Amino acid sequence: MLTVLGISHKTAPLEIRERVAFSGDDLEHGLASLKKLGKDADYLILSTCNRTEIYTTLDDMSVLIHWLGDYHQISVKTLSGHLYTHHGHDAISHLMHVACGLDSMVLGEPQILGQLKEAYARAKTMGSIHQVLDSAFTSTFNCAKTVRSQTAIGRCPVSVALSAIRLGETYCDFSRANIGLIGAGNTAELLIKHLQDVSKDLIVFNRTLEKAQCLAARYGKQSAALSELPDYLAELDLILIATNSPDYLITPELFKTRQKKLLLIDLSVPRGVSPDVANLNQIQLLSIDDIQVHVEKNILARTQASLEASELISAHITLFEQTQKSKIAAPYIANYRAYSEQVRDSELTKAVCLLDRGVDPKVVLSSLAHHLTNKLIHRPTKNMHLAGTEGEKDVLEFAQKIFKPIP
Repeated sequence: MLTVLGISHKTAPLEIRERVAFSGDDLEHGLASLKKLGKDADYLILSTCNRTEIYTTLDDMSVLIHWLGDYHQISVKTLSGHLYTHHGHDAISHLMHVACGLDSMVLGEPQILGQLKEAYARAKTMGSIHQVLDSAFTSTFNCAKTVRSQTAIGRCPVSVALSAIRLGETYCDFSRANIGLIGAGNTAELLIKHLQDVSKDLIVFNRTLEKAQCLAARYGKQSAALSELPDYLAELDLILIATNSPDYLITPELFKTRQKKLLLIDLSVPRGVSPDVANLNQIQLLSIDDIQVHVEKNILARTQASLEASELISAHITLFEQTQKSKIAAPYIANYRAYSEQVRDSELTKAVCLLDRGVDPKVVLSSLAHHLTNKLIHRPTKNMHLAGTEGEKDVLEFAQKIFKPIP
């Protein structure tokens, strides 16, 4: 059965979420560690700036909760009030709502679908996905495609990155600002795309200079190593941070000599900017949770689209569950088919022997039809007779439904 254990922006503050986030190679190490809990179970880890979720077929959630605490060195007592679990129907419903952006900080944002697909690909590569999760995610991706093509959520997507920029514009004139961007991943690239029309002066910083150069070159921007940030700090009016570094990249020590106003927008989880920076004069710091407050003011505009999406999701959930239930019948159908084919082959062999001995073909065909029919209906009719003698009318009615002639 599909189960999900998670923590998100709806259940936990940023300081808790960042402690259980998986980043880079850590995600693969996490999957490898999870597989040791039960080799036959499925596992997938989704870790974004707003949520960490583990999708699995493991039955014992207490084992998974303790594993999460041990892996990130955070007590179960600290985690327990922020975690949620979903099972079966509720789990597939949650997954589809997440994939369609209905559980996101920004309602309908499209980035989460790409993150889910990336998590699915990694889990596939690691060999931690088997039949249950494979079916669930395949159905989910089909559902998300339908929702995005048939509702306003698909036609008018809004990302966390764009919301961060819209919020930042209330504090700073981007068209006149010198902007620094720390990071070279997917979120950083989204930020550059959204900034293309509102800002011309932007420089990309990254610990790995080659990554900064590669991203900057695609959009005609400057680049520099993160270690060079202090050299540019006096010129910058705004710094956007979109990384997954476990350490603070910006600390109060950077601003000892700075007098100019500076806006910092930190989209990172774990945080890339030390909270102490917010106490400095001339520094305005916005975190991922500040973006959430801004986003919630605009949620009502997407309510109708989300209702339409929910109806489509319900239909896909029903289809998925019907498909899963139909698989229960597969081995029984296979057994009955194998038995029927065995009877057919046996009677056909006898018929061929009679023909080889020169028996009239009409007699052979009549004998074949008679014996084949008797053997195929013997077991069902015997069991129906037994059901009748025991007064099991419901069994007889169901048998009538199964053996009802095809019109």
